[in-house]
Amino acid sequence: MIVLAMVTMVCLPFFIINNDLLPTNDGAVEGRFSITEKSGSHRTLAAPYKAGDYSGVVQLLLKEYEEDTLEPSFPSTLLLSWILSTCPNDNIRDGKAAMLYACELHQREILLLLLQIKNGDFTSPEGVYLPWVVSASSHAELGNYEMAVVHQEFALRLTGQIRIVPLKESIQKRLRAILKLYQNEIPLRTNAFHFGNLSDDWCDKILNADDVKELDFEQLLLL
Repeated sequence: MIVLAMVTMVCLPFFIINNDLLPTNDGAVEGRFSITEKSGSHRTLAAPYKAGDYSGVVQLLLKEYEEDTLEPSFPSTLLLSWILSTCPNDNIRDGKAAMLYACELHQREILLLLLQIKNGDFTSPEGVYLPWVVSASSHAELGNYEMAVVHQEFALRLTGQIRIVPLKESIQKRLRAILKLYQNEIPLRTNAFHFGNLSDDWCDKILNADDVKELDFEQLLLL
């Protein structure tokens, strides 16, 4: 219920203003936090994105987003929010658009939780932390570091439900590294195609830094 309350509080103003973001097929919300069959094609975009083809990758994701007739797939929406809030290229980033995509993810989260309550099966899916990761990065891109910290901390809290310990520890390590940036009022800039592509070396550099503001962020892009 805490998740439902926080999502409603944070995203309701966006839903009121942006009614076009509301999905029309309530049944399609089921399974939205598992990687869909389209995610396989997304893996092929990681290399060109890391190589600097930011615009080309964004155009492909937008095309997929716009062509879905029922509602955009969870991966494309998530990736668009992530890229538009974290891309190293200033011309690609768009904090407001990234936040709208993040809020669309949160709105689906509300529908999923309501569906679970209706069915008497309230068990949060393991990927429920992901919308909070991109809403945090969107807040940071917009300069709202206090809210970025709140959202990132909540994402970290939600990972407690992950059953596979090595996976949980890996995810939490990345979340803590990003959190440290926001706590120091530093936006996330990475050529990692998605959250899971952040390297251990990248995380270690940030987590082990005495003063994160003294890091060479251009060098971090190479990790």
